[in-house]
Parts: sequence; structure tokens; C-alpha cells
Amino acid sequence: MHPPTYAPFIGTQVTCEAASTNKTTYSVTVVVTPFVGAHVSVGVDEIKFLVGLSGDVTTVSYKHVEDHKLPPHLQDLYR
Repeated sequence: MHPPTYAPFIGTQVTCEAASTNKTTYSVTVVVTPFVGAHVSVGVDEIKFLVGLSGDVTTVSYKHVEDHKLPPHLQDLYR
């Protein structure tokens, strides 16, 4: 079994907005499409971070949004 990976050029979306009124903290949401094998998608994941001006990064949430069914010949790569 292999863990999925992702490529930033496949299905990645990034949203950034101020999370505080003085704009010292930003909320960043990243949506990625993890894959196994030759870029066969296993689903969609959404990760939210808070990023401070000092460079501090805090993970706020991780959500597996949807599953994609793998073809039979790849089902042993990921469960």
C-alpha cells in the first residue's frame, strides 16, 4: 500500500483572506486532489491554515471532501 501524493498543478485551489481586522493574520484554504500511481485521483481534500505575518502557520482543519473510486488494477495501492 502506498500513501497518496499530490501535484500542485493538478486540481489545486488556494484561497487567502484576512482573518483579523488589522490584517496581521490570514486564513489560507488549500484544496488538493491527491493521487496514486500515474496521477489517478483518490479524492479531494481541503486544508485550512492560519498564517501570521511573523511566519507562524497553524493548521486549523483538514477535511476529506470526497472519495474517488480506483480502477480494479490499482485498488491494492490505496484503501
